[in-house]
Amino acid sequence: MIPAQQAQRWSPEDDAEVLRLINEGKRCAQIAPHFPGRSYSSVESRYAVIRKRRNIVREVDEGEGTPGGYRRRMNELRLAAEAAAYERTRRADAERGCRLLKEAMDRYYANRLKQAA
Repeated sequence: MIPAQQAQRWSPEDDAEVLRLINEGKRCAQIAPHFPGRSYSSVESRYAVIRKRRNIVREVDEGEGTPGGYRRRMNELRLAAEAAAYERTRRADAERGCRLLKEAMDRYYANRLKQAA
């Protein structure tokens, strides 16, 4: 490991700089050169942490929940998707059942007509 790239703690000033660059619309590859003493993977990891933290804070600011609201919202979306899939399956089963019932009724009445003739 290169001595200049040994693990260092991220200071609040570094975080502020990363956040400023994120707000300018820069991606991780464009942010990494601003921190010459850090490896690309270190900057990439911090970039991901700050983006995630920023999304959680935005969620709280917009009144969508607490910091745990992100996880709760993802669970709500998952449950909604499962409910929609269940409803589609239920409708398909009902349609298939109706079709089978209609076919059985048609056979029954066809046989009754044959017997009556």
